[in-house]
Amino acid sequence: MRTLFLCLIGFISMGISSSFAQHPQEYLFKKGLFLNSSIIYGRTSIIADPVVNALFSNQLQPRSGTVFPVNAKNTTWVDVTCNEKGDFIFPENVSGHLYLTYQSDQNRIVWFKSVGNTMSLINGFPHEGDHYSFGWTIIPVELKKGLNEFLLTSGRDQNISARILDVPKPVKMVSEDMTLPDLIIDENNNPWAALRIINSTKSHLKGLQIQCISPNGTTIENQVPDIESLSTFKTAFKIPYFNTDKEQQLSYKVILKDKRGKPIDELTISINLKDKTSHHSRTFISDIDHSVQYYSISPGKIAEGVKPALFLSVHGASVEARNQAAAYESKSWGHVIAPTNRRPYGFGWEDWGRLDALEVLRTAEKVFNTDPQRTYLTGHSMGGHGTWNIGANYPDRFAAIAPCSGYADILGYANPDSGKIQSDAEKMMLRANNACRTLSLAKNYLHEGVYILHGDSDETVPVFLARAMRNLLGTFHPDFCYYEYPGGKHWYGNQCVDWPRMFDYLKYHTLANPTEIKNIDFTTASPGICSSYYWIQIYQQEHSYEFSNVKLLFNPATQTISGATQNVAFLVIKKYIYQKNKQLTLKIDNQTLTITTPSGDMYLRKNKQGTWNLATELPSSNEKNPLRYGTFKDAFRHNMIFVYATKGNTEENAWYFNKAQFDAETFLYRGNASVRLIKDTEFNTSKYPDCGVILYGNASNNAAWHKLLSKCPLLVKNDEIILGTRHYKGANLGCYFTWPRDDSKEASIGIIAGTGKEGMKACYANQYFLSGTGYPDVTIFNNRILSDGYPGVLCSGFFGNAWNIEQGDFYYQK
Repeated sequence: MRTLFLCLIGFISMGISSSFAQHPQEYLFKKGLFLNSSIIYGRTSIIADPVVNALFSNQLQPRSGTVFPVNAKNTTWVDVTCNEKGDFIFPENVSGHLYLTYQSDQNRIVWFKSVGNTMSLINGFPHEGDHYSFGWTIIPVELKKGLNEFLLTSGRDQNISARILDVPKPVKMVSEDMTLPDLIIDENNNPWAALRIINSTKSHLKGLQIQCISPNGTTIENQVPDIESLSTFKTAFKIPYFNTDKEQQLSYKVILKDKRGKPIDELTISINLKDKTSHHSRTFISDIDHSVQYYSISPGKIAEGVKPALFLSVHGASVEARNQAAAYESKSWGHVIAPTNRRPYGFGWEDWGRLDALEVLRTAEKVFNTDPQRTYLTGHSMGGHGTWNIGANYPDRFAAIAPCSGYADILGYANPDSGKIQSDAEKMMLRANNACRTLSLAKNYLHEGVYILHGDSDETVPVFLARAMRNLLGTFHPDFCYYEYPGGKHWYGNQCVDWPRMFDYLKYHTLANPTEIKNIDFTTASPGICSSYYWIQIYQQEHSYEFSNVKLLFNPATQTISGATQNVAFLVIKKYIYQKNKQLTLKIDNQTLTITTPSGDMYLRKNKQGTWNLATELPSSNEKNPLRYGTFKDAFRHNMIFVYATKGNTEENAWYFNKAQFDAETFLYRGNASVRLIKDTEFNTSKYPDCGVILYGNASNNAAWHKLLSKCPLLVKNDEIILGTRHYKGANLGCYFTWPRDDSKEASIGIIAGTGKEGMKACYANQYFLSGTGYPDVTIFNNRILSDGYPGVLCSGFFGNAWNIEQGDFYYQK
């Protein structure tokens, strides 16, 4: 994704767009300046952007014809003008910066709406853009009297438009980007829905309510979480059930009320009433952020008394889950379930996309009471990648997988140069993302059937990627099928996903009974991603996020388990594989132990000398374990909240609030999220138990720091970062790190902190919301990352299993 800046010379009054017909006025940015900087906001953990660096240091002074140095090359600001549609069009494969200005005659609050850009920096503060050109992004912003600057970084398309809109109402619901369920005939429940509320005031709103009224007058009152000033929040509300005996579209009224019960806005929404045998969609509350997500179903025609199979179908880029499910004809033996990846693009089925797929899988298994031994995974394009990757990471969840027109490795496909590592800091970042390196997990496919379907004329995902996987599987896999569809482009009709021969192949595969599995060969990048395969569990690693492998063979005749491990510090052998209180011989890593088997699971710990010993219990929940194993990105779940600093000076407080707001905007855009912003002074652990906490600020300015991080060996304060015995001095330092919540067994804290003005701004980019990026437990950097990238990383690495520095793996810049 490219980067752009634009300078408005003037503006004109425009006609009212259909989406905002209630606006008395709309202003289109017509002229500006463009810098062809070739900077791409893509799948890289550390982004160098010297143009933003110049902006933050007050050295950006765009003028037509002036030269700006980027990556040792000079490029020139040029005048640009939008076309008759209001779009600035740029040459193909050109990325750059666009700079706009707007002269306001007074301080006032407006809506800023941009389309086609990755990010908007408004008067020096970053905000989310609209790089997929959905048309959803509306930023309430206070213009100052005089000159206002808008800096737009380019998105995936070649055009950008930008507008200023008068605020129609101080607090308003918008109909764009609602998450709505279908009501199901004869299922008498009240499903969840969600819509956006825009707070265009400078007040922190409390006590709002949403009232939803059905066609027959049935009403449900819903409390709305607090909404911060000048921000957008997507709130959940329940739809009252309304039943008739035929499918139809129903009209519901939604009323927003203030804390006194006074109506302040109203919408009419349409809800479809469906028969359960029709294609339909269902909603649920996500454990990641308490947002409303949906999945779609192509229901099967199942004989009475038969447990249905479940086909989890993960969609391609830009495809809605509803369209994915609609591509399948009804099956006689199972239901097709299509999760969303939280958006049509989402997270490439990595990170929160992977978690969404697993949430939907667990939810659908309960709703449809499916056969756990007949669960299958398939998907097209980006979903083909999701099939390869999720199938490799969870090999005992699926009887067979069927990637269609997909690529296996997300980094190798999106960035073929990803393997060209230039620094130890970059190696550490990539290690934190090892779970996406599908090819390193390929031996896990041994435990499931694989059907590869690909068009032989595919130009989007070239067929050589499928052939490479066929050749790889051919070296070790006894049970896979490969089919190239003659003349098939990337999409050659619904048979791209609904291919009868593929479903015939799936039908002849079932998951084995766990007691039948005697031979284990299992690899994982982290117990926090996947720790178990049938009767073994990798509970802790010797080195976090390096690949771990267990090869073990159980011989019931001799009561012997033999084999080897790699990068395993604590191993669990499940009790169902052996008889309790019997003699068992364990030959592991050239060591032999004679064990009287326990009545429960068997615990094995490796000591510092590399010798295995029987342990009596699991490690403490305060140590790394499968529920909480780290990386910075892992903190962004468990009903997370964003807690921002208010105890600093005016500039610090404004920056940290805006950074929390920017992250919430971005996660809303990319992940359909509903993240609550909380002042540090209003946070207490009892009010938000077991919540993931993302903390913005340092120990000097965030009042919640010492409530959460009193035992942490990493301290950030004004002008200094202390990591154990190491001291980093200066006001230009920033860091991202994670730490476990002491009062929770699974929730973590993610910290985004700077030591001063320059350090805060060095934290501006939220590349951690991109699939294919990795962040270890700790990353410390200075503001050199803005201009030079990875050379600005001073330290990165992983805590030890006891969340300590001494036993961890860290890179330190010399």
